[in-house]
Amino acid sequence: MQYFGLGNSNASPLLDPDFDGQTNLFEFTAGIDPTSSVSRFLLSNAKLPGQPNQMNIVISPRLTDRTYTVKSSATPGPGAVWTPLTSFTITDNGSTRTITDTDTTGARKFYRVEVSQP
Repeated sequence: MQYFGLGNSNASPLLDPDFDGQTNLFEFTAGIDPTSSVSRFLLSNAKLPGQPNQMNIVISPRLTDRTYTVKSSATPGPGAVWTPLTSFTITDNGSTRTITDTDTTGARKFYRVEVSQP
């Protein structure tokens, strides 16, 4: 209702009317504007300088009424087994959250973030 009003076919949960690659359902769950291609949920990761066994996963926006679960896998794609991080720290700075994976000793790790609204 807030973004599309009543009876607007662009309001379908699986559509992407702003063509940003994120569905209306995901944008609702992430708390971003489904009518603006610049309103996006961003995820990035980078090794920490001088900390070879740590990786920062940065997400934005972070909303106080959402839950963010970072999961990792040794492989991406079909058949991947995603498990929640067990060794990490969290730092919030306004609408940005940095999750530091403190155990990246494996050959490689892929990350994804699950967003939920309780």
